[in-house]
Amino acid sequence: MAQKITLQIKRVDATMVEGISRKVAETAFAAFSAIIIASPHDTGHFRQNWQVSLNERKTNELEGTDKSGQNTIRKGQPVFANYEMSRGESANKIIFSNNVPYAKRLNEGHSKQAASGYVQRALRAGIKALGTSGKIFKS
Repeated sequence: MAQKITLQIKRVDATMVEGISRKVAETAFAAFSAIIIASPHDTGHFRQNWQVSLNERKTNELEGTDKSGQNTIRKGQPVFANYEMSRGESANKIIFSNNVPYAKRLNEGHSKQAASGYVQRALRAGIKALGTSGKIFKS
């Protein structure tokens, strides 16, 4: 009997981890997409340079342009699809980066195409779009 309960608990745990992983990935994908769409796009080079990775920050600047941002969003999809939640010190982290030299200045409002703090607002909008109101777990 104890063995049966242990197996049931393990199945429930695996199902919960899978469900939470999927929700985290969906939320992060919505936020990533919102940031790209909110980004200034004079030439499209800045939008092209949004990158997503797991656990290790990308540090390179990419060549090319993506005025609409759709190719950049598409390139990031496999990272979100492969995300699996883990626990403790080895927990998987989803990291967004943009390595153009003027990225910080753009978020500080040095563009007529995006107001200061647009990254933070886009993050909140992406999270809110999934109905989480900025919280993964509702209390």
